[in-house]
Formats: sequence, C-alpha cells, structure tokens
Amino acid sequence: MQKELHDFTLKQTWKKIEEKLWKLLRNNQRINVDAFLSEHGITSDVLAYSKNGRFVSDFQQYIVYLYCLNGEFQKAVDFIRIIADFDCYHGAQRSFSIVGTFISKPKFGLEKAAYINHLHEQFQQSEEWRSYLKTLDYNPFTLDEHCYDKATFAEKPIFYLSKTILSVKKSKCFFTGENLVKGDCVYKVNWNQDEYHYFLESAFEYYPSLKENVYKYENNQYKLTDFSNHFTNVWLNQLFNTNQVTVDLLLDIIVYGYQAPAPYELHDIYNFKDFEESKRQVYEAMGIKYVQLLWILLKCGYEQILLDKIDQYPLYYGITLLVFDYPYLQEQVIKKLNIGGLEETYLLTRKPNMGLKSIKKIADFGRRNLMFLDALSISLQRYEYHLYAAYVYTPYLGNVQWGQHFKGKRGSQFYYFFIYHPEKLPILNECLRKRKLPSGISSGGWSEYVDLDLLYSTIIYYLTVTKQTEDYKYWSDEQVMRKSSVSGDKIKRNVVKLENM
Repeated sequence: MQKELHDFTLKQTWKKIEEKLWKLLRNNQRINVDAFLSEHGITSDVLAYSKNGRFVSDFQQYIVYLYCLNGEFQKAVDFIRIIADFDCYHGAQRSFSIVGTFISKPKFGLEKAAYINHLHEQFQQSEEWRSYLKTLDYNPFTLDEHCYDKATFAEKPIFYLSKTILSVKKSKCFFTGENLVKGDCVYKVNWNQDEYHYFLESAFEYYPSLKENVYKYENNQYKLTDFSNHFTNVWLNQLFNTNQVTVDLLLDIIVYGYQAPAPYELHDIYNFKDFEESKRQVYEAMGIKYVQLLWILLKCGYEQILLDKIDQYPLYYGITLLVFDYPYLQEQVIKKLNIGGLEETYLLTRKPNMGLKSIKKIADFGRRNLMFLDALSISLQRYEYHLYAAYVYTPYLGNVQWGQHFKGKRGSQFYYFFIYHPEKLPILNECLRKRKLPSGISSGGWSEYVDLDLLYSTIIYYLTVTKQTEDYKYWSDEQVMRKSSVSGDKIKRNVVKLENM
C-alpha cells in the first residue's frame, strides 16, 4: 500500500491519526502496528522529530496500547525508548506521558477516558505483562538514570548568577541545606528554570565542581559540550552530542533555521467568542530558543565570531544581538551597524514605565529608518522576544544574565517602533486590516499573547498620528478599552498630547 503523505509539523496531522487510533482502541481491534506506522509515513526520523512536540502524547500512548493488545510488549518498550528523551528541565531521563501508561495511571487528559482506564487495568492485571517486566534488565520507565541531585546541579551550566544580600525572610542553601536569613551574603542562581535558588560560598568546599562551574560562568569559558542535554531543543541537544557541532553551523541554524511562530486566535474586538485560529505547529514558538543559543555561544567565549558574522548575515541578525544587555557586545554591534541614533533609541525599550516622549522618539526613529524597521520586523517574527509568557519566555531571557531587562513584559515596547508603519509587522497589520485582536490559544502561562496592552496602545497611537478618525472611534470604544489593562484614561491623555506634538 502506498504511504500517505502528511505534514508532521502540524497539529492537525497528528490529531487525524489519533482519531483513527482511538477508534481502533474503542473497538478493541488488533492491527499490525508496524504496518500502520509505515503506511502513514511515520518513520523513526518522524518519531525523533516529534517526540518532544506538543499534541503528540495521545498518539504515543495509543501506539503503546495497540502493541500491548497484540502482546508485543518488547515492541512497546522499544517504541517508548525511541520517544523517550533526556529532560533538561528536571535533569532526569523520562519518557513523558508514556511513563503513566504502565507505572501509575493514564494522564494528560486520558485519565478522563473510561475506556483507557479500563484498558490500563487489564494490562496491570495481566500475568503475561508482569512476567515480561521481570525479564527486563532494567525498568525503562524510572527516573534513576539521571538523578535530580546536588552534584548534577553543581556541574550544570549556570544561566544567571549574582552575589547578593538575601532579601527574603528565610531560605535554605541549595547545596548544604543550611538555613538562611534575611541579610546573609549569598549567591543567587538560576539553572534556566522557573525559580531562583541561593547558596553560600561554603558550598564550594563540599562541591569543588561548583567552583569550577562558577569560574566558567564568570569568564565565559563554557564549552558547547557543557550544554549537552541541557538545551530545550531536541535537534540541538542531539547535535551537541556529536562531533559535528561547530559555531558556524549553529549560527546558520539560528539565522536561517526552521521556526514556527507562537499560535494565536484573532478575536472580534467586541466579541471574544468570535475568533479564527492560526495553524498549530508541533514545535511552535521555538524562535526564543535560538536567542538562548546565541546566549550560549557568548558564554562559550565566541563573542568575536558573532561580531564578525554581522557583515556576512542579513541585517536582522545584528539587530537581534542587541537583545543582550552586554556592554562590550552592544557597543561593537552598534558600531558595525552604523545607524545614527540607534543606541540611544534602542536602549529606551528597556525602560520601565515608558513616558510618551520616549514612545514618540522610538516611533520617529522607526519612521526615519525603514531599512532598520524591516530588519527589526524579521527579527521579531523569527525570535519573538517581544512576546511574553510566564513559562515560555521568562525562563530563557528574563531569568538569564544580560536578559534581566525583559522582566515586566518590557519586550512589548518594540511595538512602538511601528507606530507610523504598522504594515511592516504582520500581526499589527492583520489586526488593523481585520479589526481584530489576538489572544493566545494555550492556557495559563503558556499563552504567548496574554499581554496585549502595548500592541493595543500602538494601534491607538497609529490611528491618532495618521488622523484616521473613524477607525479611531471604533478601536477606542469603551467596550474595547476595558479589555486592556492599560489605563484608558492614560491612553486618551497620550492621544491628546500626540496630536499636539
């Protein structure tokens, strides 16, 4: 039978395959699983590509269940091993949602399906399955291979470190467990996770590798191999573990590599139940990982190579390097780009509570420098560092060295460069053309479009400076303005001042 052709980068592809598998399971129908995978073009390469992708976990569990229905337990385990991957976030080997298939209970929504729970119970009670587990030389579903221990973190690359005075009432030294109180002299550290930890200088005595790790961090002397299995991009993790990785190759991936944008829904500004959804990607919102990779190259001491590449790569590459608050790099990039007024204007985007004069200055700079504006637009579209999501962006920029200025959603201030030319940034152009606003599709902190305040303000300011009275009335309606957490009164005051500027 001829293989079906699918685009495995899309959510819809996996959902259609999952529906077929679900029907087979509901009917207790046994199939040749290998033949099914082959007919649908699901090769080992496709599995390797998609294993950390979103929307694929149900497919993975269904395949495991179908193998087990056939009694093909070894194939089920082999499949799990293919899709299992090192979890750089928790520092452990895990097989994602598949772990729950055999050890505890179905999860990620499947626990709500009565049939899946029934099937799970059948396997748990199967003598054949229990006998098979005893034949394994190790349990492939445990987290024992890479323990979440202090020694691991002593060697794990540091993403943020500062010597400071403890400002919280109490805490504990991450490495020694000693109690800490407000006023203690400590190191504040982040390993590219959600939270900061603290440790005392005495920890160096117990963990000599920690002292070496801190030295590498402070002197930009990490090696690329130090980041093996600590990077949140599957392909790059695999690349770091080969002898093929080079700085030139990584930079080519950063500048020209595949990038799926963060998803959003466009809502009618008066009716948020009326929306149209963008295509969902298996690997979406990955651009910020490329910025993180640039940071890694800097921490490995390759700043001069990054600077030398400015003349070889498109303009948007050099502009992207400016995201880091790294004085020497910033100074050299500004010199190489040679755009009058860029340094002073660009730095305004890092200010908290930006005033109208600064907003106007940024907007005027964008209006006078259209080539810069085009390049900035590409940079924002590719790397999306102007968006904010608590669990997608903050851990990678706001919580890393040279990226602290991205805290407080300040990345959104890049919208102001486009006040006079919103057509140059697709999301602004689409909002104005369709009279709609975006919102993130995912829930909670995973939604990259939870913060629309400055996007909305940019639209209002554009309609003001271009004197589009009718559109301004539509967008500035009280019903719409209430959806923004930006003070409606403040926007209106700024509009009046803009008209007189």
